[in-house]
Amino acid sequence: MILYNMCTIRKDGAVDFEEGSDEEWQMFFKKYARHACPSCVRHGIFHCSHSASNRKNPKVVGAKSSVELRTKIQQALWQELADLGETQNVHNMIAVRQQVRSA
Repeated sequence: MILYNMCTIRKDGAVDFEEGSDEEWQMFFKKYARHACPSCVRHGIFHCSHSASNRKNPKVVGAKSSVELRTKIQQALWQELADLGETQNVHNMIAVRQQVRSA
């Protein structure tokens, strides 16, 4: 399940789920929570075919700081894309977006 801005990762790697979330937001997140990746949410797809594979991925542990945690997550995501043979597609999408921005 992916909920944007649901938690804060601090400089020392501590994760805080309470800051910035009052009771009303907590009720909203509980009411509208669903298992879907950002792409499927963006495209309005009701059943995310990626959620099962996203849930079975191993957790990233052992990070000493938030920078190290982000780096480990980034490496894990790129490795998953490489395993699926999708890295070139992602690089192509990045190049197209950069062309659009510079135009």
